[in-house]
Amino acid sequence: MIFCPFCGRDVRRPCCPIALPRPANDNDPGLEPLFVAPDDRLRCAAAFQALAAKTKALSLSRHKTLRRFVDTVVDFEGIVLWPGGMPFDRSEKTVLATFGDDPDCKWVGAFMQFAETEPKQRPQWRVVPRLRLIDLAFRSTNAADRTASSHPLPQARAKSDLARPAHREPGGSDGETGMFDMNKHREAGQSIFMGSMKGFANTCAVGVTFFVTGPIHSQTVGWVTAYTAWHYGAGWEDLVSFVWFVLVACMAFFVSRASVSTLIMMGGLAVATRLF
Repeated sequence: MIFCPFCGRDVRRPCCPIALPRPANDNDPGLEPLFVAPDDRLRCAAAFQALAAKTKALSLSRHKTLRRFVDTVVDFEGIVLWPGGMPFDRSEKTVLATFGDDPDCKWVGAFMQFAETEPKQRPQWRVVPRLRLIDLAFRSTNAADRTASSHPLPQARAKSDLARPAHREPGGSDGETGMFDMNKHREAGQSIFMGSMKGFANTCAVGVTFFVTGPIHSQTVGWVTAYTAWHYGAGWEDLVSFVWFVLVACMAFFVSRASVSTLIMMGGLAVATRLF
């Protein structure tokens, strides 16, 4: 039984506007408000690893796992509240924004690896909202199972949201698909732009090499051939001059590539970040 935090009365008959909201199907005594887990519980290393193990046990790909979490949280028919009693926002837009801009779902894959590897430290605060949604997905599934088991009627749901196929299209919901497609287009444009900047940087390095190799070689080849004749004997002038020319060209290219090209790539990355 859940009571009003202000007067102690049954929340199904709230006595004031700020009391806990009533479930939509008030005639169903088996469905009670579901409270999200507090931060200290989510930052527990054991709870973190337990969530990772449950996630891996779904045996789904990273993208399907993320879509299943989103569908389960958004489609849950009960009421979800913060520990203090305020309504918890679990709209699809908010849930997708919580998981962040990760079109490849790399975070989900890295998270599932902790199912077999014990974390060395507590989860960071920035991942707590994601852990809260994952925990809510599993707990809302258990709540739906308990409700279905208490209703042997044909219209009662006998399967949980995580156990049944998602009702959305294979491509995901419109909002999720649009987010993934937009991210793919953004990454494709950024990749093309950075590839062009890389080619431009290499071209600049070749140009710098062309202009500086000749003067440097002409100013130093005399000293190099004299040094070779003094220490290794005469007759090596032509071969030493050619080898020294190649060495000067290589040094000029790589030095210009490490300096000028690096500056161009850094500038291009800054521009790409603003454009895309």
